Amino acid sequence: MFPGIVAKAQKPAPAPTKPTKPVVSLAHIRAAQQRDPGLPQGGTTYKAEGLVVETALYKAGLLAKRWVDGSLGSRTRPAVSEWQERCGFRGRQLGQPADGYFGKTSLSLLGQRYGFTVKG
Repeated sequence: MFPGIVAKAQKPAPAPTKPTKPVVSLAHIRAAQQRDPGLPQGGTTYKAEGLVVETALYKAGLLAKRWVDGSLGSRTRPAVSEWQERCGFRGRQLGQPADGYFGKTSLSLLGQRYGFTVKG
């Protein structure tokens, strides 16, 4: 019994693993932005990815904690618009706000800032 304990004690501890960043699909986020506002309150299309994005918007000070539910509904769109404007995007016409729908660049910038990766 004693030699087994000594052998285990002499093994190096496994190296700590680096936490992986969550991955969010641009196509999923776009689909959720189109579908979720029409669902009953709290209805979600891609809840896990929606939570990642909404948590980032919350951390950016753009979305109240109570609306971080994974549903990219009507409360999320103004937060996305504000994020886009912070990134320098504007509406198609002079004086218009950003549209509030993620594109590759605005979602990627949010991910870079708040710790997730965007695919697609």
